[in-house]
Amino acid sequence: MHRRTFLLTGIAAAFATPALAQHSHSHSHEGKFGGIVSEAGDYHVELVAKNDTIDVYVRDGDDKEMPIKGFKGVAIFTLAGKAQRVPLEVVDDKRLSGKASAPLPAKLKVAVQITPPGKRAVTAKFG
Repeated sequence: MHRRTFLLTGIAAAFATPALAQHSHSHSHEGKFGGIVSEAGDYHVELVAKNDTIDVYVRDGDDKEMPIKGFKGVAIFTLAGKAQRVPLEVVDDKRLSGKASAPLPAKLKVAVQITPPGKRAVTAKFG
């Protein structure tokens, strides 16, 4: 009986692996606007940080542009030893944007939390 269960489990795992592998690749790569892309729930999120400005571009699960009217966001990171929470507001229905209290370093670990209208918040991690 145990042998049969083990065999069936192995067969099921072999067939399930290709289906899981289709979406298991990393989405941390350069994006359309020169930032880094990560996933947050069903969304592709691109972070562009220049000087003290944080811009976040949100695309759908198929990596296509989408309207983001009504989205809310916050970027969370540590800068100069202090925790920072930068509110992100929608600009031109194309991106979320906010300003940090000081210029941002080239390498920065950031969590970006976005909340689509009427849905739960999702988080993308960078760095």
